[in-house]
Order: sequence, then C-alpha cells, then structure tokens
Amino acid sequence: MIDEKEQQKYIEASKCENCTQWLKHCDAECCKMITINMDPKELDKVAIYLSIKPSGRFGMSDIKYYKNHDVDYLRGMLRFKKDRLEVIGGKVYYFHECSRLKDNRCLDHPDKKPEICKVLTLETAKLPGSPFELTPNCLFKYKNKEVKKND
Repeated sequence: MIDEKEQQKYIEASKCENCTQWLKHCDAECCKMITINMDPKELDKVAIYLSIKPSGRFGMSDIKYYKNHDVDYLRGMLRFKKDRLEVIGGKVYYFHECSRLKDNRCLDHPDKKPEICKVLTLETAKLPGSPFELTPNCLFKYKNKEVKKND
C-alpha cells in the first residue's frame, strides 16, 4: 500500500514528458552527483584525487559534462577531488552541483547540453557505467511503477 501523497506522485509522473516538469519533486538531484562504478575499498588508496580511465568512447560532450561537475580530464583520465567522494550503501558518489544548474534548472539550451544529459532515460540511467543514479525522488522511478490504491 502507498499513501495518498505517493499515489499523487504516480499520477503526476504519468503526465510529465521530461525532467523539467518534475523538478518540484526531485530537486534536480541527478545534476548534483555522479555515480562512480568502483569498489569503495579502492578509495583507501586515493590521495587528493581519484583518477579513472573512462571506458568506451569518450568525446568532447563527455568532457563538457564532467567539467560542468568540476571534474578534470587530463591525459585521458578523469580526476575527481577526493573530498567530494562519499560511499553510501556500498556505492561511490561524487557530489558537486553542475555549474549549468541555477534554481534547479539547466541553463543550457536543449541542443547545447552534453549528450549524456540529452539521452537520460530510465534505460540509459540503468546502464552499467552510467554516471547517473536513480534517486528516491526520480521521475523515472515513478513513471515505471503501477499506481496502487489504498484499500
């Protein structure tokens, strides 16, 4: 059973076509953190920066995305500041609000956003290696559940 407030979110989510229509619920959480796919135990070896070699094809749009989160890209490596890394529930997160975010809204024109942001869907967020985390308030979580009514 879900409470009436949660039920209302399911109904509102069914009417939303994109994330900007959902911001009052999620507070742009996914734009304030990056999920790093690594063993948390490896953080013990990290000094000031955590350096990771990106897997797969990595282009200018990807570099822009990480730069917007104050992550350096040097000599083919992403460099995350250790003081912004946190382990929560066995996962490693890098917390830094996107520089293109103002009042929980993206300042970039839809055509100018990094490709990672343009293609964000439930399916792409769940892909292995995705920098996104479906947060408890994420639109995609609500859009993909059945509405259950209280008895």
